[in-house]
Amino acid sequence: MSARSATNFARKPKHSVQLTGRHTIRLGRTIASLIHGFTSARMQMMSKKQPDKPNTWYDFFAPGTDVLRNSLGIEDPQELEDAERILSQARLAVGADTIPRTFDFEHLRTIHLNLFQDVYPDWAGEVRPVGISKGVNFTEPYHIEAYAKDTFRKLAEKDFLQGLPRDAFVIEATELLGHLNAIHPFREGNGRAQREFIRQLADEAGYDFDLSGVTADQNNEASYRSLAYGDDSGLHEIMDMAVKERAAKAA
Repeated sequence: MSARSATNFARKPKHSVQLTGRHTIRLGRTIASLIHGFTSARMQMMSKKQPDKPNTWYDFFAPGTDVLRNSLGIEDPQELEDAERILSQARLAVGADTIPRTFDFEHLRTIHLNLFQDVYPDWAGEVRPVGISKGVNFTEPYHIEAYAKDTFRKLAEKDFLQGLPRDAFVIEATELLGHLNAIHPFREGNGRAQREFIRQLADEAGYDFDLSGVTADQNNEASYRSLAYGDDSGLHEIMDMAVKERAAKAA
């Protein structure tokens, strides 16, 4: 699969955004300057001595907190959530479509790296070394590589879902999303990386992919039921809402 050209979104003017709190950062008027603002703050933090790459559960957290260690030095959970959300959206706008679309595990890891490199540079794109759960356990770390290899091998055997009618694509994409959700290869940010992977897969297959009508609660419930009970009906409903026939371009 060929890489897509970079989007022009970064050059469109945007309103200023300000994250309030101890670690106030004023973001610029464009997506590009937004990233620059975060990156400058990150470099200031990285000039200080940083811990080694996390290997245990506690290594991932800022000392004395339950907040993930991050390059901005933020220890307030809401501030971190805001920074993570804004910056990952910015990275999607300026970098996602430049990633080579190989549709393998490396592709998924590169998407995750692109999304979270500014906030979690120590482990963005890296397979988690610890177990995680959200009401039910995700794949144990020592099985992740093997399960991922098998999942992407099957995707390749299906020709990356190319040439399928829409309903058939929805069924296959639902099954793939269920497997990716169960593997959950990263410490945080799995859902966003998975959805971007599926978006790119749909794009290559000739479909638009729009999740704007899906709520966070709906997504969380569907993901939980898929993992806990093997019930992918919720994921299928989401895929059916999101995958759309591409409108023909005007002559």
